[in-house]
Amino acid sequence: MSVIKYSRSLVVLNLSSNEITGDGMTVIFEAMQSQESINFLDISSHVGCNRNIMNKKAHKALYNMLISNQYLESLKMIGIGLGNTGMSWVIKAFDYGLEKCIDQAK
Repeated sequence: MSVIKYSRSLVVLNLSSNEITGDGMTVIFEAMQSQESINFLDISSHVGCNRNIMNKKAHKALYNMLISNQYLESLKMIGIGLGNTGMSWVIKAFDYGLEKCIDQAK
């Protein structure tokens, strides 16, 4: 995934309905942690098409991407089986960001 990690010209990355596994999602999220040009990432799954799916390892990698990537503005994740566990990681990332903003305001 070095193309994702090191590209400075990609702005939109649409990987929707590509039958990406949880391990594949993990690789993508890890590459996106330090990515500096992509501001829109779509990893959704459309009904009737190849499904992208998450697993526990991908949930943690998603969290790490959300707290470290400073350029991503939009993340579309419809129909990927995020579930309660994955959603709890997203909430933790929001909490982390909120605490960081509060600390900077002090």
